[in-house]
Amino acid sequence: MNIFDAIKSGDMDAVRSELRENPSAASARDDEQVSPVRAALYAQRQDLADAVLEPGPDLDVFDAAAVGDVDRDHDVLGLRFA
Repeated sequence: MNIFDAIKSGDMDAVRSELRENPSAASARDDEQVSPVRAALYAQRQDLADAVLEPGPDLDVFDAAAVGDVDRDHDVLGLRFA
């Protein structure tokens, strides 16, 4: 089972197991370039999204916006406000 299958099935134990065995899975992309964190949020599973965020995955601007990481959005977009 990969990270996306674990998220789709809503299996927290499988998500955590996959992340323990392969922490880089948190930064993976599916065939449509959706990250695990967004897949979890699309499934309305904040608990799974939180688990995926624990290893510190690479977040693009869309992931950062989805999780409310404004500072990361500013970094990605090159925005700095005084």
